[in-house]
Amino acid sequence: AGLMSLSLSEVADTQAGPFWNWAAFNPQFLFIGFFAMIAFYICGLAETNRAPFDLPEAETELIGGYHTEYGGLRWAMFFLGEYAAMLNVSAVTTTLFLGGWHAPYPDTWIGPVGSPQYALQGVAWFGIKVFAIITVYISLRATLPRLRYDR
Repeated sequence: AGLMSLSLSEVADTQAGPFWNWAAFNPQFLFIGFFAMIAFYICGLAETNRAPFDLPEAETELIGGYHTEYGGLRWAMFFLGEYAAMLNVSAVTTTLFLGGWHAPYPDTWIGPVGSPQYALQGVAWFGIKVFAIITVYISLRATLPRLRYDR
């Protein structure tokens, strides 16, 4: 039950309320949740082959790898798959550690549970949180230097 459930909706519902109820910022866990979120995020970076875990590509050291193999629509679908994986990791991180679709204030301020206002608020807050995590993904790619095997 609660945060230990295997149901993602139950995990998110357990984190409803102010932001200190979220697993990442809950003082009841001595902020272990924040470090767990960072560890999960780093594993997500590695799973999606983003910097600094993208060494097998080596597009700057070789001729370009997949850039020479694919062109046009196939190349676009390749990158669309990579960004879909980033979106998936960001959505799961939001659900597990950042309260899912719940606002950082009591949700019922906007409208009662089940109302259209409540639903739109949930979609908006989930989108904002996922967008923030994807922004960190893209910022890391832009700021981290490329690692080389020979250095």
